[in-house]
Amino acid sequence: MAKKYHVIYLVIIALLGLAVAFSIAFGFKSAEKQMYPPLKSFYVQTLLGHRYADFSGAWKIEGEESFLKHAYKYKCTDEDMTCIVADAAVHNDSLGLDVTTLPINTWTDREITITEEAACRTNTILVDLLTEKVVMISKDVPNRNEQICNGLDVLKEPRRSELVDGVSAVYGTK
Repeated sequence: MAKKYHVIYLVIIALLGLAVAFSIAFGFKSAEKQMYPPLKSFYVQTLLGHRYADFSGAWKIEGEESFLKHAYKYKCTDEDMTCIVADAAVHNDSLGLDVTTLPINTWTDREITITEEAACRTNTILVDLLTEKVVMISKDVPNRNEQICNGLDVLKEPRRSELVDGVSAVYGTK
């Protein structure tokens, strides 16, 4: 059973790479400013006067065990202050893939801050460029509409998640 999930996770990572490559090739980034592929799950570089960050993994919610349902790949640039986010997920033996763009709030020499606002929750992603840790703080929006948020648990307090290498977290090594 564990072997099956290991193979599924590797397939998800490969599809994430393809999704980001297609999004770059088809207009999210021009070819001459394309980011080079990283050799590890966290990478920052400066190219043609602009900074690029690339990081990937699975969100591990603090206090919970199960987290390999989604795999994420982030490619960020300070040129237009955006991150392309590819999210691959396994649902009932089928694979789903979603590519979105998130705005970057701030980018300093130490940290990138990204905020994703939705109808039910606000997720603030903090990328520490020195320690290479990526943390997300999730909060329910005030006065959220329960008809829209039906099925999404109410958070009693802000929830902390960390982006971890899913394979290493499950198997102890890459």
